[in-house]
Formats: sequence, structure tokens, C-alpha cells
Amino acid sequence: MSDGLGTDDFGAGVQRHGRNLLPFAYLATFGFILLFFGVVSLMGKARDGDPSVSLVISPEATAAASDAKVPVTPAAERKVNSYLVADPALLDATADGLLPKIGADGRKPRDAYAGAWSATDTRPRVALVIRDLGVGAGETSVALSNLPAGVTLGFAPYAEDLQGWIDKARGAGHEVLLELPMEPLDFPNSDPGPRALLVGATPDENAKRMAWAMGRATGYVGFANLMGSRFLGEAGAMDPVFKTLAARGLMFFDDGASPRSLSANQARDHDVPLAASSLTIDDVQAMAPIDGKLAVLEQ
Repeated sequence: MSDGLGTDDFGAGVQRHGRNLLPFAYLATFGFILLFFGVVSLMGKARDGDPSVSLVISPEATAAASDAKVPVTPAAERKVNSYLVADPALLDATADGLLPKIGADGRKPRDAYAGAWSATDTRPRVALVIRDLGVGAGETSVALSNLPAGVTLGFAPYAEDLQGWIDKARGAGHEVLLELPMEPLDFPNSDPGPRALLVGATPDENAKRMAWAMGRATGYVGFANLMGSRFLGEAGAMDPVFKTLAARGLMFFDDGASPRSLSANQARDHDVPLAASSLTIDDVQAMAPIDGKLAVLEQ
């Protein structure tokens, strides 16, 4: 070797240097691992973001983390772009959140948060409801950016930052419905998610689940069913729900998917305003079929 070291001396030198560098190698590896997890925490996993077509709801134990705390009723009306989102006179502070209530003067949340309309305009009206918003941030943002104020928006109670979405919807002039998860006929193969109202649950348990949904946000006029093909057809299960709707000044929207639904009977018995879907316009999600359905709806 040009530096005067023999082969044996050179090998021994490499071993000595290797032992000396070993701690630095450990430190470098550890540092790389920390850097990797730091980048992941900042950028998120590849699967993070908007959900796919299949809606995945967190299990009951995970949902418990989003329970509402005992809130403070706002001291004054809260509006977004002049549209009412929270009226202290129409809010009941409970352990489940701020629940809607009928005001001392008889005002009802379904009227206070209703979309704008003119009683003097006697032309026939077409009502459109876009459902299942709030879970997919991308789709919800597109809806809020592109749909006219006359379209009613329905939000799933599981949405992250639900109040933020409703604030944006109300600020753009939309009327808002909150979806109430209910048991379908093929439950649990079809699962409306944690805290769904179940036929086999006690009235007290279903009341707690309904209170949880009501306390998720303010500014909505009532509930729409989320699934519920079995629950909607059971008078004993539906009766307490409509009693609560009547007592709290809310309306109900039935998506019309279940021929077993007793919502019309319940609404009449409890004097609850009912809107029922007469036509699904986007069962084929393409422009031409939707335009055709809208033309039928106009007729």
C-alpha cells in the first residue's frame, strides 16, 4: 500500500474505524426515522383526504370522542352574511350540546332558519335537496361554491367541523337539514353508522342518540332520514321521534326511498311539517338524464 500499511494492518484499521463510526450510524438511522414520521405527520397518509364512494363511519368508540360538551348559549344572535345561524332564544343548553327549542314567544327553529321565500309569489315551486354533505370535503366545497341559494343542503351528523360547514351553507343563503341515522331493513349489512336509531333500542336510548345528533350544530330547520327503511316503518319507534320534532319546533324530510314509511301518518298525528321526496333526479349521474328529470319535475 502506498501509505506503508500491510494487508493485515489495513483490515485492523478498518475494524477500528468501523467501531468508531458505529454510534454515528445508529444516530443517523434514528434521526432518519424521526424525520420520516415527522414528514408523515405533516403531510398525512396516502389514504387521507376525501372518502371514496363507500362511506366509512367510525365505530361507536371513536365517535364518543366527538361528544358535545356542556356549551354556553351565545349572548346574542349569531349570523353569517346576515343569515341566522344561532338564536339564543331558540337554544337549550344541555350536556348534549345546544339543542333547538321553541322560543318563549312561540317562534320555531324551522321558521327562524328557513330559506328565503315570498308569500306573495304564487307560482308553483320546485324544491331541491342535496344530501349526505359534510363527509367529503371536496364534494361539499363544490356544492357550496356552485349551487344556488334555493337548494336545500342536508349534512350528515358525522361530518368533521359540522358547524363550520353549516355556517358556510347558511352564509350562502341555503336552508339546512341535519340527517338522522336510522336502521335499514338489511342492518347490519347496511350500516347507518354509530348512534343510529334502532327499532330494538329502548325509547330512552334512541332519545339519547337523537339528542346527540341535535347537539352537533345549530342553524338547521329539521331532520332528514339517513337510511331508515326499517325504522321508518315501525310506528312504535317513530312516535317518540316525531314527538321530539314537534316539541322542539323542527320539520322532517323523508327521502321517499322506503314504501313502508309511516312518516306521513306521524307528521299528521303530531302536527310536524313534512316534506317527502317525489323524484330522485340523480339516480343516473350524468347531465342529460338529470336535465330530463328536472323537466319532468317542472311538469
